[in-house]
Amino acid sequence: MTTEIPALRQSTEVQMACEHGYALVNIEGLKPPETEPSIRGTYIHAVLAPYRLHCARKKIPADFAYLDKLIEDAGEEAAEILIGCRDNLTVDWQNLFGVEVSWGMDEDFLPTYSYDHDGNAVAINPIFGLPGTGKPPVYCGIDDAIYIFQGGKAALIEDDKSHPRPFDATTIQSKRYALALFMHMPELESVNFRLRFVRYTNILREHTYLRADVPDLMEDVRRERARQVAIHRKYAEKQALRVTAGSHCVYCPAIIQGNCPIRKLNPMMAMSVEDRLNFRLWLDVQNRANNAAMKAHIDATGQPIYTQDSAGKVVMYGPIENKTVTFPVFSLDAESGLQTPIIDAVVEWITDPDNKDLHPKRQGTLPFWAQMRISSTKFKSAIKAKSRAALHQRIMDHGAVIESKVKLQVQRDPTVDDGTGEEYREYGDDE
Repeated sequence: MTTEIPALRQSTEVQMACEHGYALVNIEGLKPPETEPSIRGTYIHAVLAPYRLHCARKKIPADFAYLDKLIEDAGEEAAEILIGCRDNLTVDWQNLFGVEVSWGMDEDFLPTYSYDHDGNAVAINPIFGLPGTGKPPVYCGIDDAIYIFQGGKAALIEDDKSHPRPFDATTIQSKRYALALFMHMPELESVNFRLRFVRYTNILREHTYLRADVPDLMEDVRRERARQVAIHRKYAEKQALRVTAGSHCVYCPAIIQGNCPIRKLNPMMAMSVEDRLNFRLWLDVQNRANNAAMKAHIDATGQPIYTQDSAGKVVMYGPIENKTVTFPVFSLDAESGLQTPIIDAVVEWITDPDNKDLHPKRQGTLPFWAQMRISSTKFKSAIKAKSRAALHQRIMDHGAVIESKVKLQVQRDPTVDDGTGEEYREYGDDE
């Protein structure tokens, strides 16, 4: 058991979601279970760090032969992920500053030494050229990759994630990492924190912080540290610690030992994940049959179905009109010819020198006009015609913004031939 409060880092942030689980690991000294996701993440980082360094030394953006050689020593799942996304694992070797860069900040956010995952002290990285305060680190982290641009004024932190579900980059981790780089490199004016979800070929999430954001970043990070300190104080005073179920349970010793204080109410312990999938399949089939019966009733009677929920609120199931609004990019006028009224209106608005609405309301974000997009559904269909191949290529090369989204859904395992001859159909929706 230890009374020392460990430095705030990504692993402790995750554990703090449940105060009881946090105390088991960081105060009582129990070892978190080694899980497949943690092993997979270790393998992936063990490949990407030397790969980036190799490309930088060779002054090349990619080397698939060398990457394949590194993948040979990775686990099966990690290897499959890395092979699947390797086409997008390009390295900006001209601006690469460092990989696997450990950093630490003391209680005043000044650079100091750090701790590794085993609790061993790590000297301040020499690439920063700073002596450090020598005070114990209160905040620690490891940057997977750092790129420096524009003569040392702008930086990019790239953080590799093997999570199956992408999430936004505006997390407390991104704030802590950006703040650390600002404090280690006083000349920086902006830090872009980018999450690269390596399971997928083209899914990135990023957020840019400016030097002016540093006071707010300090406040947010200090608030998170205060939550951590409060857990230690509550434990020392023998106060009840909050117990919360969630994804963090996977890494909790109490789940492995079966002694979670809320085990009877904890959905992470009530049923195996395999049983939950089978239950989901059963629910989908029942939901489809239930929806079909309600639709048949509405078709026959022409009347919606009404009921009251447990809170007394009236609930209706029936037809509801949903309107969609589109904005045509072009119009053809018999007298004036080709027109672009919507584009002209926006351009006129943003080029008006008297307009006060040209800049974003929040620092680090793009103005509204820079975020405007043409929906791909109908546009892609139109430009994919053979007669428009040259137009399609020009747009993809110079104007397309490719964004991928991930949705959890049930489907047949394509590697298993179960004789069905078709993909599993999702029956959770009405249609």
